[in-house]
Amino acid sequence: MTRKFELVKQECTELYRIRALRAGPWGSIGTIGGFVAKEANLSLLGDCWIYDNSQVYGNARVYESSRVYESSQVYGNARVYGESQVYGVSSIYDNSQVFGEAQVFGNANVFGLMRLKYKGFTNFAYTIVGSGDVINYVGNKDGKPMIMIGCEECSLDHWLEHYEIIGTEYGYTAEQIVEYGKHLEHMKRLLED
Repeated sequence: MTRKFELVKQECTELYRIRALRAGPWGSIGTIGGFVAKEANLSLLGDCWIYDNSQVYGNARVYESSRVYESSQVYGNARVYGESQVYGVSSIYDNSQVFGEAQVFGNANVFGLMRLKYKGFTNFAYTIVGSGDVINYVGNKDGKPMIMIGCEECSLDHWLEHYEIIGTEYGYTAEQIVEYGKHLEHMKRLLED
C-alpha cells in the first residue's frame, strides 16, 4: 500500500507540512495538509488528517478517522481519535483525549487529564472548555439536563433562555456571549442524540 503522506520542510518553522501521497477523504494525491513535528504525530492508517493551518506536535497523536481543521493545535501528550473533530482555533494539550464523535470548536482549550467523548459510551460526561469558563453536563434533575458553567448550575433550558443576561452580569465580552450561546446549542444537540 502506498504511504499516506510525506513531510515537506517549511522555512521559518521547525514543523513540516504534510502532503498526501494517495487520495482519500482529504483530497487527491498532492493535497497539502496542516503541520506536524514528526511523522508519528499523524497515523499512517485510517482516514485521519490534519487540514489547513492546524498544528500537531510534541508527542501528540491524531489517528483513526479523526480530523483537525482550521487553526487548531494538538500538542503535549494529547490524543485525538475515533471520528472526532477539532476545529476553529481550539487547543488540545497535556494528556487530554478527544474521541468517539466528539467535536471541539471555537476557541476551546482542552487540557489536563480531561477526556471528551460522545455517544456510543454507556458512562459519559460532556465537557466543553470555552474561552472563559468550563461548561459541564452534570446529570439530570427532575428530568431536565443540568449544566454547570463556572460555579453556576441551572437547567439547560434556563441557560439557553438567559445566557446573554447571565454573561453580561458576569462581565463576558459580546464575543464570549455569542461563543457560549453556540456551546450551549452544541450541548443541547449532544444531549438529544
